[in-house]
Amino acid sequence: MKFKYYYLLFALSVFQFQPLYGQNQLRINGDAQFLPGELIDQSIRDINGEVAAGLRIITDLPGLAFDARNGVVKLNTKPGEYFLFLQPTERVVRILSTGFLPLELYLYDVGIRLKSGKTWQITVTGDKKIETLPVNFVTEPEDVTIRVDGSPLEKPFTNVNLPVGKHQLSISKDGYETIAEELDVSATNSFFRYTLKKVLPVGITFNSEPAQASIFVEGVEIGVTPNSVFKNPGIYEIKVQKNGYITQTELLELKSTQESVNKTYRLIKNVGKLNITKTPNDAKVTLNEELITQSITEWKPGIYTLKAQKLGFIPIEEQIKIKLSETLTKTLNLTSNSGKLEWQVEPKQAKVFINKQIQSGINKKEVISGIYLIEISLENHDSITETIEVKRGEVIQKNWKLTPHTANFRFLVNPADATVKLIKNKQVQNEWKGLKILPTLLVGNYELVVTHPDYRPKSQIVTIKRNEEKEIKINLEPRPALEKLERFGGVMNTGKALLFPGWGWSAVNGGEKSGTWITVTSLALLGGAFFAENRSQTLYVDYQKESDLVKSDELYSSANQMRQTALTLAGVGVSVWVYNVVKVAIKGSQNDKLKRQLKEERMFSTTVSPTWNGLALTVNF
Repeated sequence: MKFKYYYLLFALSVFQFQPLYGQNQLRINGDAQFLPGELIDQSIRDINGEVAAGLRIITDLPGLAFDARNGVVKLNTKPGEYFLFLQPTERVVRILSTGFLPLELYLYDVGIRLKSGKTWQITVTGDKKIETLPVNFVTEPEDVTIRVDGSPLEKPFTNVNLPVGKHQLSISKDGYETIAEELDVSATNSFFRYTLKKVLPVGITFNSEPAQASIFVEGVEIGVTPNSVFKNPGIYEIKVQKNGYITQTELLELKSTQESVNKTYRLIKNVGKLNITKTPNDAKVTLNEELITQSITEWKPGIYTLKAQKLGFIPIEEQIKIKLSETLTKTLNLTSNSGKLEWQVEPKQAKVFINKQIQSGINKKEVISGIYLIEISLENHDSITETIEVKRGEVIQKNWKLTPHTANFRFLVNPADATVKLIKNKQVQNEWKGLKILPTLLVGNYELVVTHPDYRPKSQIVTIKRNEEKEIKINLEPRPALEKLERFGGVMNTGKALLFPGWGWSAVNGGEKSGTWITVTSLALLGGAFFAENRSQTLYVDYQKESDLVKSDELYSSANQMRQTALTLAGVGVSVWVYNVVKVAIKGSQNDKLKRQLKEERMFSTTVSPTWNGLALTVNF
């Protein structure tokens, strides 16, 4: 029954139908040609950053237009020639011309295998009033895809009007071997029958460097590398994708003669490098507001805003373009936008403020060009306020001297050789003997302390006011001889000597500082003895813990030596102390003896004084 159907179709196509004239159609004239010497400019890249593929179209038709499934990257035109820049994975190009049906050009069916950076060439023409014939196709199995000259035919495949002549035929179906051959249409050759052979699926193993890249087959993700899948023979679009790397796509042809295919994709980082050299080294550099802390960094290709800035310098800002797999070197030399301010202040302890900020411990500063408020102040001095303009590259030197608030101070004392100390805030400001004139004494509150070995000491609080004329006179009261000896007695001062070395010695000698050496020597010796004893104890503990016999003997010997040193120092220190106590006791005893003699003299003394009628004798008991 099926045979009769085929025969009927054949008979109808041969005898019943005459040649027809259909709609005007575009067609490919001749075979596609690969142009190995025609390379693509590396700067022309597709949306994935990959160098585009090229398709040159030669034609005798005017006003052609083009489209592609993935879009046309770029189009160059000149008379009789069009140059299309396409994605390397592009499979279909649509060609349009006024007065002609659109031509769906399936590149693979006409032998074109696009590659990144490579060029193919075809010739496109069109004949108006092309002679066509109704053509019938019978296939086994029936649900196949038929393409003629790259354009798919609509089902059913009966009475299909095709131009007389030769065409490129492609018949495909999943699980079957694709038929690709030349089709010659004529009045005696318009019925075609094809039987497709079943084929086994082909195993594909996917690997990538680096691994864990996503694999897409015909737009469907199958997992990440390494991975394997079975596919029937045919042509498949493969896409390998990983974050931070350029996506790779290709058309993979699986043949029925293959059992398996191994594919390894070496991914290229989707980055370019930026090498920054900057002056000064601590300048802040940002790229699209992101801080750069290293000299060499990696970035995705694109246009960026590069900035370099530092306080006191003129900032730099520019647009840069980072290209794939290229290193862009930028040298950023910032120009100083500052000047220098140097100053000297008298008195040195005066406080200096620049724009209300105190400048501590410095007398020069680098500042951004501009206007600054300078303030110098010190207690009891007239303040200075000044505005200074600092220009770029300028060095300004200033000397400021504050005017003090003073008074004229004169001082007299009796006896004339008494020692006077002028104290302010517990600090001795001045010291002298006898009279003194201080014509520029700073205002404030002072304490005057006057001393003399033979007189009672005296102190007085004095307030000095600005521009004041002030005179102070102090008379000391004599210290009686007996009263002096009361301070130099033996028992009390011997007790002091026992409590602290050198203390009693100064007392029995009338406050002389000769006891200082005793204090220093005794404390140094006793302190050294304490340190040596402490070190001896530490070494002895280490000796008890040490398991090594040699080290143990060394530690024991060191501990013993330190102990002997401590004993020696302690013995000498105590000897000095004891010597001091004995000397204080002897000197104090001598003072006590002299004191008793004076008391006895006071109990029985005579005074001869003149009177109106002669001399008077006074006897004191």
